[in-house]
Amino acid sequence: MEEEYVKYEEALALQELGFDEYCMGACYYEYVYKKVPEMLLHTPDSCDSHSGVKAPLYQQAFRFLRNKYNLMPLVDRSYMNLYEFRVVEKGWGYTASTYEEAELACLKKLIEVAKKIKENDDLTSSDIVGY
Repeated sequence: MEEEYVKYEEALALQELGFDEYCMGACYYEYVYKKVPEMLLHTPDSCDSHSGVKAPLYQQAFRFLRNKYNLMPLVDRSYMNLYEFRVVEKGWGYTASTYEEAELACLKKLIEVAKKIKENDDLTSSDIVGY
């Protein structure tokens, strides 16, 4: 089940970008996950500084970046049984040997771009074509 959650480094970066949705898990240090008790799932601070960083599912992370930063990724199979990600209308891409590797590379790229957008309030995703 751990493979459904983003890694610690990306979870921390997403939190810094404003991700604050309910999560079913938390990550501690690197790559260590713990399920949040059911009774805490419905509280805004289900994961705080004492219990780790919220660990979103990949689909939550992609939805957050799409909704907040207007970044729309596509992870798909390419030629020769490789996988690639593309960010629609941006021309960015990456080829990997597994879907999961392409998905993680895509998430890292989106976080990188979202950080640039957050640093400059006047910047939008359409301003950084070719970044």
